[in-house]
This record gives sequence, C-alpha cells and structure tokens, in this order.
Amino acid sequence: MEELVRELQEKYVESQDMEDRFNLVGQQINELQEFDFNLNVLDKSESKEMLASLGKGVYIPTEIKDKNLYVGVGSGIFVKKKPGEARDVIKEQLSGLLRMRSEISQIIEKLNLEMQEIIVKIEESQKKVK
Repeated sequence: MEELVRELQEKYVESQDMEDRFNLVGQQINELQEFDFNLNVLDKSESKEMLASLGKGVYIPTEIKDKNLYVGVGSGIFVKKKPGEARDVIKEQLSGLLRMRSEISQIIEKLNLEMQEIIVKIEESQKKVK
C-alpha cells in the first residue's frame, strides 16, 4: 500500500505541474490574442497618432509615420513586417499554443484517471486489512 500512496503522490505532483503549464499556455494564448486584436486595429486605423506603451502602464503619445513594424526574431535581429504579416506569424504561434494546450489537457485527464484508479486500489487494500 505504501507504494500505491507514493505512486499517487507522484501522479499528483505531475498533475499539478501540468496544471501550471496549462495555465501558462493559456496566459500566452490570451496575450497573443490581445496582440493580434491590437495589430488588426492598427492595420485598419486611419489615425496617424497613437499611445505607445513604455511599460508598467505608462504610455506616450506618438505619431505614426508608416505602419511597418520591426519584429525581433532573436539575437538582436529585427525584421520589417507589415501588420498583416505579423498577424500571420501570430496566428501560427496561436495554432501551436492551442495544440499544446489540448495535449496538456489530455495529459491532465489521463493523470486524473490514473489517480482515481490508484485511490480505488488503496481503498480496496484498506478494506482487506480491516
């Protein structure tokens, strides 16, 4: 029975780790969806002014000279993209994250079933001891 309890604890820890990953991926999905929405607004807007975030809830009014974006691709390298092109990249990233979230959800379900099975085994072994 001790081995079953240990196995249950391991499954629980793994399940909690997967829950954390699920939540993190969900947060990334929300951020990308918000970014995609903002790019869509920028792309369709005729306005030449906007508020640009400096971070920590601080914004500065800016003038839009053109709608080309400079997208960081790593190692300090930036690529010039139109808002629509950036949205295509975001859609690919969203697709990957949605797949990942689905896979994590399936792992969590599997772990929950395995934990339920272990609990039943523990209960059965306790009945035999009594």
